[in-house]
Amino acid sequence: MKKFISFFVAFFWILSALPSYASYPNVTVSNIYPYEGEATLVRISSDSDPASVSFGGSEFPVFSYEGFFVAVLPVKAAESPGWKPVKIIFSDGTSLTKWIYVVKKNFPVISMEVPENTTSGEIIQNIQSQTEDLGSILGVVTPKIFFNSGFGLPLVKNNKVATTFGEIMKIGTTEVRHLGVDLASAKGSVVGAMNSGVVRYAGLNGTYGNMVVIDHGEGIYSMYLHLSKIIAKVGETVKKGQLLGLVGNTGYSTGPHLHLSVKVGGVSVDPLDFVKLLK
Repeated sequence: MKKFISFFVAFFWILSALPSYASYPNVTVSNIYPYEGEATLVRISSDSDPASVSFGGSEFPVFSYEGFFVAVLPVKAAESPGWKPVKIIFSDGTSLTKWIYVVKKNFPVISMEVPENTTSGEIIQNIQSQTEDLGSILGVVTPKIFFNSGFGLPLVKNNKVATTFGEIMKIGTTEVRHLGVDLASAKGSVVGAMNSGVVRYAGLNGTYGNMVVIDHGEGIYSMYLHLSKIIAKVGETVKKGQLLGLVGNTGYSTGPHLHLSVKVGGVSVDPLDFVKLLK
């Protein structure tokens, strides 16, 4: 029975992709089996006229990159596993559907210390409030890209991962998803931009400490948290690797490190996977 179901699913997926060989331009998906919290790249031939790509109930912009039209599709860390449709919409109103299978990932659960003179409830409330405040920035989709080459990691001397993406952190009796990676490094270490973009936020943000947010265009953002010093300025156009600030221990942090987050269309994805995707 299981073999029959697997054969049926595979046949259905192949059948759904057949129109791309007949009346549509060449469309490929970088990874049809992404894990929860990863991203995948839809690549469309340059002689086509795509308008947008729909996935997970949202539409994502298509932009020109390295000779193709591409769209970056984020898979939520809490996305339900299984087959999901990816709909490519063309400017003439026609469309093509591809399928990806979201693979379940077993995220670890870790316990976090509650600092003195505060409670887990206050920490959670602050995180929620500050996340909402950033929504007005991260929700903006700039209709252009500011980069023309791949992304890189932000630390010059050390990019050792201390806490991975998607871990479930227990703060007291409450659980919070860690939607970024913590890169271990000494206080004062240089932090550079993952890629070219425009600085949309640079300041102190409570629980997140000193932070910088860069808009890379088309709904792609990178965020650098817990800095000891901010050097970038709001509105400044930065290049890949340009100095943004220094590693620190500000905000809700138990030691010097850089918390790095990447958001695509408002969805947090694993920065390490994202760098591999657009390297």
